[in-house]
Amino acid sequence: MGGLQERRELVPGGRMIGFECTITVDSLDETIRAIESNGGKMVTQKFRIPGICTVVYFQDTEGNVAGVSELEKA
Repeated sequence: MGGLQERRELVPGGRMIGFECTITVDSLDETIRAIESNGGKMVTQKFRIPGICTVVYFQDTEGNVAGVSELEKA
């Protein structure tokens, strides 16, 4: 799956200029805990895309920004 969207500023002062990656995971909450316990930080609150998934964006320890999503259960 994929999507096209305008470039945006997920981290204040830093527009996305490259590939924006979002990875689907089984448990968003477990993944958030793993990211934070390994030095990453959330750059957005969790938000829901109705009928599709819940998403959050994070920044890793090297400054890279990526997203993780959990698909809605049918």
